[in-house]
Order: sequence, then structure tokens, then C-alpha cells
Amino acid sequence: MKTIGKLRLLDAFTLKVIMAVLMLMDHLRYFLPELGWPLWWHQAARVVAPMFAFLVAEGMAYTKSREKYILRMYAVAAVMLVADWLFLLTLGDCPNLSIIMSLAVSASMVYCIEKLRENDGNGIMWAALFLVLVLSMYYLRFEGMYIVPTIVLICFYTRRSRLLMCVAYLAGMVLLSVLNERLGIGRYVLSGDQRYMMLAVIPFLLYNGKRGAGGAFPKYFFYVFYPVHIWVLFLVRELWIR
Repeated sequence: MKTIGKLRLLDAFTLKVIMAVLMLMDHLRYFLPELGWPLWWHQAARVVAPMFAFLVAEGMAYTKSREKYILRMYAVAAVMLVADWLFLLTLGDCPNLSIIMSLAVSASMVYCIEKLRENDGNGIMWAALFLVLVLSMYYLRFEGMYIVPTIVLICFYTRRSRLLMCVAYLAGMVLLSVLNERLGIGRYVLSGDQRYMMLAVIPFLLYNGKRGAGGAFPKYFFYVFYPVHIWVLFLVRELWIR
């Protein structure tokens, strides 16, 4: 255990920067494949969604206001949905990438479960809302649905033992694969390049539990970077490449 502790070198902000770089590499391949980006950029980026799910679980555990934290994610997701509508209206196409919505729904699920555990007298309301969130995964089909909520729930409720978290994460990904193969539920994460998602256990173990750089920039970095880089790459593809 002491050896594992010594390997925990990365704080939350550093992880966000690393994941943002990997995400940019992947989206360069997605939006501008004509430029011949290497395949390993896409493969390496398979750890991005699990890591942001992990960081949302950490955020829900340590934020001063879970309500504000969740609302910020919904606000960014709403802006992206409006932007998609405007792109469809003007260009006839849109990026249609909104993992922020999946993260917001996932955080909301944790919030409902914690309210149920508090037994505040509104159990029926929180259970009903949780059911609505579960159904939204099926009907709305935002990017990362099924996978992201599963990872957030695993990471939040196993956060006191990083080794248990890694085992539960790997087991959860196998379960989603089986459900997809047998019932068509979720996503077959063990096929093709998706199998590289399993490597997310490495940054899970490297995280040192610290927030890292303080101030407004680290706090809002991802909320700005995620939609802006998608919009820029999408517009480059639509206005110059095509």
C-alpha cells in the first residue's frame, strides 16, 4: 500500500489537462480525419471518459455545494444543446457530442442516492427522480450514457479504497460488455479500440487526491475547453475542409 501511495503523483488539475490534451487529439481525428492523424491518438483517448467520470465522483464527494456543482454541468450541457440547434439551423449539421450531459446526469444520480440515504422524508420524490434519470439514459442517448453513470457510481462509492475501485471498475466494464452482447444494453466496451478504456485504472492509481492549482481558471477550465474546442474543430471541418 505504501508503494502505491508513492506513485500517486497527479492532482486533479494535472489530470484534467492531460485528459484535455488526449481529448483534443481524439477529436482532431474525429473531425479532421483527412489530415491523417495516428490511430494511437484515438486509442489513448479511450481513458478520457472514465477519468472525467472519476473526477466528477471526486467532485461530488468534496465540493462545498453539490447543487451548484451539478447545475454548472447542466448549464454547459444546455449551452451545447442550443449550439447544436443553431448549427443544424445554419449549416445543416452539428457536432452532437455532449458528454457533459452524461456527467451531469451521473452526478444527479449520486445526489438522489445520497438524499435517499439521508432519509429526509422525501424518499418517494428522490426515488422517482432517480428512475427518471435512469430512463433518460435510454431515451436521450447522450454520449457516454450507461458507461459514464456506471463509472461515476462505482468511483463515488468505492473512493475510500483505490484498489477496490479499480477492481469494481474493471468488473463494471465487463458487465456492460456482457449486457450489450446478450441484451443490447449499454456499449460493448471490450471490443475494438474500446478495450483501451480498461487502462483508466492507471490514472485512477496515480491520482493523489489533491485539487492542484487553485483559482477560477482551474475550476472552470474544462467547462470552457470542452465545448469551445469541439465548436472550433466542427467549424473548421464544415467551413474549410468540406
